Amino acid sequence: MYGLHAWQFPLAAAFMWAATLTAMIITWAAEGKPVYASQDGSIPYISDIGASFLKPLFVVGSVITGLGFFLTVLSERVYREKGRLLPNVRRRGAVMGVISCICALIAAAGLSLLAGFDTLRHTTLHRLFLLIFMLGTVLSAIATTVEFLVLRREARHAAGLADVTDFTFNITKMIQGLTGSYIAKLVIVVVEVALSIAFGITMYKSSNEAAAVLEWTIAYTFVFFLLSFYFDLRPAAGSPSGKYDVSGIVGAGSRAELGRVGRPSASLRGSEQGTPEMSQFESNPSRV
Repeated sequence: MYGLHAWQFPLAAAFMWAATLTAMIITWAAEGKPVYASQDGSIPYISDIGASFLKPLFVVGSVITGLGFFLTVLSERVYREKGRLLPNVRRRGAVMGVISCICALIAAAGLSLLAGFDTLRHTTLHRLFLLIFMLGTVLSAIATTVEFLVLRREARHAAGLADVTDFTFNITKMIQGLTGSYIAKLVIVVVEVALSIAFGITMYKSSNEAAAVLEWTIAYTFVFFLLSFYFDLRPAAGSPSGKYDVSGIVGAGSRAELGRVGRPSASLRGSEQGTPEMSQFESNPSRV
């Protein structure tokens, strides 16, 4: 079946962002590495090139990337609610998913606005929207990472409550996928946060060359964060609603655990009741 699938959103966003950045830096180099009007050091910021005649490319690339990022995170949340991906059994995971969507929307708006309000003509607004974009992206990434950690724990709990043959999918493979995605996103988040802090420090100290290099590095790292969602959304392609729903198994397991707390197990009750021979032996202590 041909058509639009959610896993195409992160691929489109990552491709558009990487293509935009690469086209901008190649154009700058091909022109003989000119110094733009808003440029302070020998290496331009992304925004310096984006404020030149390449502004239309920067605006279009930023809008498409931001929209793709938001649709990616939103699709992941919707598919988990429908059971086309492993759903959140507990509320904290769902809350993290909603927070991730909100932060992704804020980041998308910030990216689109910073491209429109270029650094040459709207310096203050541009820096404000840059900060909004970076904070929104980092917070969305952190919330997504926490959500995946919760999902991984819930999946392992479900696997311990029922035999894997009871599922219509391989839950062990799903756990491995969640683990890989969680580790990848955690590494990217740590790298992005570290680079963002270093970027802020170098900008504050007016180390423009170092800050520019860090900004380009942060931007390209964002490409890998987008690509990581492809592996998360790919299992939803062609999957019916409810295929990955394990809430019934987890709920039944939780009720069973509560039942065991409230009453002794069958083996314990059997040992307390004893066998008929033992009862007869206890009722006639003289038979020794």
